Amino acid sequence: MRVRFSRKMIGAMAAVALAATFAPQADAQYWQAANQLQSLISPALSGSGRYKGSVELMGVAGVGSSKLNHVEISTSQGYQYTDWFYMGAGLGVDIVRSSVDDNIPVDWNDSGWGNGWGNSSRYGNKKTGVMIPVFTDFRFNIPTGNSPTSASFFVDLRLGATWLVGSRYMRTDDGWLSNNTNFYFRPAIGARIPINSRNPRQALNIGVAYLLITSDNNYWYYDNNQTLSAIGASLSFEW
Repeated sequence: MRVRFSRKMIGAMAAVALAATFAPQADAQYWQAANQLQSLISPALSGSGRYKGSVELMGVAGVGSSKLNHVEISTSQGYQYTDWFYMGAGLGVDIVRSSVDDNIPVDWNDSGWGNGWGNSSRYGNKKTGVMIPVFTDFRFNIPTGNSPTSASFFVDLRLGATWLVGSRYMRTDDGWLSNNTNFYFRPAIGARIPINSRNPRQALNIGVAYLLITSDNNYWYYDNNQTLSAIGASLSFEW
């Protein structure tokens, strides 16, 4: 007795055979991927392994033609990939104070421009405000000794964006800083000092910081660009 198989039957049988062959391998790959994902998440949740976090306080004074003074507290959370390289992400709260001369007209109409927009209830300028920076953090450690408890130098680079909170604009010497997106860049250099011999990952960082904020969506009668620079000091604790 001959059994004839159609092409559809042969194709179905081949599919079943392939599934039976590769299903165990696929399950093994999924299981391996799940284990790897768990191993990556566990250090961040438990605070063990190579996870690292920090809290920083920074104070910088404005320099240049348009000055803003900043007191910023921020946190950075990420992963210590090697003894010398860290990468993470962070968020901050920046208290900003404008050092603009009070004698500068606060109303476009006073300077011959506009119709009193500068003093309007919605967009009227302010000299003190809050900015929210969001950034990616890159840190490079330069050791000075072989012991993990030895002090070292660091170079820290933060790159991201910052926003002015609220609808009222911030006065500067060159116009008004709006609540649109501003470019944020904060490099710092300094010393890392371990403070716990039993846990060298706990350390204080003391550094000199430079802050740059730029954008092309702010307001003045001849140019929308703003470039704000400031320099000062930073102090952070890492674990």
